Amino acid sequence: MIVAMSERAVPRRTAQLAYAVSAHRQGGELWRRKTTSSRSPRRRSRSRSSTCAPASDTAAPPGNQRGRIVAKGMRPRSCDCEAACCIAPERKSGVMAGRIVRFPRHVGVEVIPGAGVYLLSQGRNTVLRGKLVEQLAPLLLKGATRVALRHALAASFPGSVVDRGLDRLLTAGLVVERWGDSERDDAGFWELAGVAPDSVSEAIENRSVRAVAVGGASTDAFTEAATAQGLRLGDGDPGLTVVLTSDFLHPDILAFNQDALKTRSSWLVAKLTGESAWISPVLEPRHTACWSCLVQRARGHRQLQATLARMTHRDYVPVMGDVRLTTATGLAARLAVLRVTQWMAGLPDDPPTIVSFDPLALESRKHRLTRRPQCPDCGDPTLVATAAHLPPALRSVPAAPGADGGYRSRSRYHMLDTYGHLVSPITGVVSELTRMKTSSELLHVYSAGHNFAIGRPRELSRAQRALRTESAGKGMSDLQARASALGEAIERYSGVWQGDEAHIVTSARALGADAVPLDTLQHFSEDQFRNREEWRGRGTPFTWVPDPFDEAQDMAWTPVWSLSEEAHKYVPTAYLYYDFPTPTGPVVALADSNGNAAGSSLEDAILQGFFELVERDSVAMWWYNRTARPAIDVNLADIAYIERWQEHYASIGRETWVLDLTSDLGIPVAAAVSRRTDGPTEDILFGFGAHFDPAVAVTRALTEMNQFLAGLLEFRSAPDRAEGGPDTEWWRTATLESQPYLAPRGTSGLFTRQARQTPVGPDLLSGVREAQRIVEENDMEMLVLDQTRPDICLPVVKVIVPGLRSFWPQYAPGRLYDVPVALGWTESRVPETELNPIAMFL
Repeated sequence: MIVAMSERAVPRRTAQLAYAVSAHRQGGELWRRKTTSSRSPRRRSRSRSSTCAPASDTAAPPGNQRGRIVAKGMRPRSCDCEAACCIAPERKSGVMAGRIVRFPRHVGVEVIPGAGVYLLSQGRNTVLRGKLVEQLAPLLLKGATRVALRHALAASFPGSVVDRGLDRLLTAGLVVERWGDSERDDAGFWELAGVAPDSVSEAIENRSVRAVAVGGASTDAFTEAATAQGLRLGDGDPGLTVVLTSDFLHPDILAFNQDALKTRSSWLVAKLTGESAWISPVLEPRHTACWSCLVQRARGHRQLQATLARMTHRDYVPVMGDVRLTTATGLAARLAVLRVTQWMAGLPDDPPTIVSFDPLALESRKHRLTRRPQCPDCGDPTLVATAAHLPPALRSVPAAPGADGGYRSRSRYHMLDTYGHLVSPITGVVSELTRMKTSSELLHVYSAGHNFAIGRPRELSRAQRALRTESAGKGMSDLQARASALGEAIERYSGVWQGDEAHIVTSARALGADAVPLDTLQHFSEDQFRNREEWRGRGTPFTWVPDPFDEAQDMAWTPVWSLSEEAHKYVPTAYLYYDFPTPTGPVVALADSNGNAAGSSLEDAILQGFFELVERDSVAMWWYNRTARPAIDVNLADIAYIERWQEHYASIGRETWVLDLTSDLGIPVAAAVSRRTDGPTEDILFGFGAHFDPAVAVTRALTEMNQFLAGLLEFRSAPDRAEGGPDTEWWRTATLESQPYLAPRGTSGLFTRQARQTPVGPDLLSGVREAQRIVEENDMEMLVLDQTRPDICLPVVKVIVPGLRSFWPQYAPGRLYDVPVALGWTESRVPETELNPIAMFL
């Protein structure tokens, strides 16, 4: 006999019993040549008794003897015979007087004499060859005891041969052996799931279900489906409570969550109506997430509803109106009952998931529900604050080979595989990853749901902008772009104020030297403060000017770690976290994303955040001083992608070049620029990048321009529907003639100068130390705030270097004016009134 199993793994409990078995037929019996099973019975030297066959010397766990799935309540046995002495007394009569061996009901069986026995199922197909199995197959299809099988084949095979053949089929998971033969109509389904059908009956009999409704929902459909399944409904001491709701975020559900956590009782939430049905996993205190864990994520996808609730002084605004269809509701109810029954039968939902079902598209999807270690209801709400008072644990981390976006400790594939479950409109950090329209498959750009950088808006206009604002990712490959978009979205999410962050309320004067002066972080000029209402009236986040800072003013401060001084410093919390609650009185700080970064390790994240600071500092000095910079010969990078990129932009009528913006810090910074040459407008695009490796700096600039191109194409596809903004105004009016600083002046020796010899090795920690060295050599300090969330675990940081400039319009004295003069970019300091009037808007 040959047991030829398919290569496809079977995602069932039966897969745990499946072993590749290769055997040959010799003399009409089965002879095993090789097996990988560690459960194979060994011969024993002891003699048999008159009634008992030798037992396996491999102890099987209770309820599972030698790979057989045994119904609950069956007494474990110590031998393999069918003698009356070994049959439990309660099993000696009728059809229960012996264990039934049979093919699982979900398997189709076809016997082709001389060719083999074919076992057919959706999960795998198996062929069995040999005279023994051909004669066994018709009997196993109906089911019979070993005694009956040995008797039926006695004329052709010795009983020991029949037993060995059955043992091998059992070991391979191709037959089941149980007490009796279940009469349940759904026995085949439960066998497919790897559960003894009779154990399902027992579980249903021993537990009751209580169904309750909130938010105008009805229990009727669920009760009808539960009754049809045979579930026992009652209001006494239920084994499970099912809460039917019109909305998973309905505030009345909170009481059920609190009660379940207090009594450690299991419960489930189901929404059977609406645009899509949602069915939660069974929520089990101390083992799964709680309802509050779910709510924290789901609310992030309802920014507009939250704003409307605040404006109308309500706690809750429904997500949509009443949508009901009897057929769809009934189907959703049956899915909910199935989930309840699976839980009762002991089928694990690992990891726990919310199941959504769209009745219009006839599509279902699973959304992983993860427990939040910092949850105030089921976890430890002090985790984030406690971590903030500890120094970051930096360690030596080798860079992953083939890290196409620069130094990374893990591959992009690993990033998506590990954190891909965070893409979900229900339980995710972002609702979806969507490939944006570009002019070529060469240009990879993805959007990632909402951009959390604006937090939870309190004004309707900001909420409406939030619906159109997304995080985005780009890369030289589709994989890199998807991973980049997800990473940026997690970065934004981790920087949103959630209320459990470390902070103290005091003044800068009281903190003394431990306080980082706010004017070294935000560089607004006296003129900007005087005219702040005019700046705020421009209606964009990057032109918003705060109130002047007062050292005596009490405010929230959060500890950050100084790599330079190896000590904690304090920074205004409002500068560090988006959507920090606005105090009554002056608003002196507003968080932005400058220096925020996610990474495959803490060291990776710190490097990426640092490179962004360097990039934007250089861009600010170039942009606002309007100084022409030399072009980089990108062909010296010797990267195939760059050549294909140039060819594609030329094919769509665009001229391209890359400027060298490297500043006094000596870290390569590139600005890619492109203009249209065949139309009425030039549609000027740009993108930026910084890195120790000039080739990486260049490719980052090119791929960021791809992201800008995607926005331009969307605008050009429907210019009448586009809302006015600085980017659309730029595309309509900017030309190389009116913005001459965009044109190259001379040729940069960047690649020749550095010869692509980066100052760090393949270890990311050495990169962090090199960044720190550069900062300190320029009389500055490097600070780090770890914003990693315990429920996500992707490292996220905010890197701060007081003195470096943002590329948003902040005109205070300092590097913005001094460095261009020192580097010879300008002959003298450009007055504030003569700086570029166009604010950087990326």
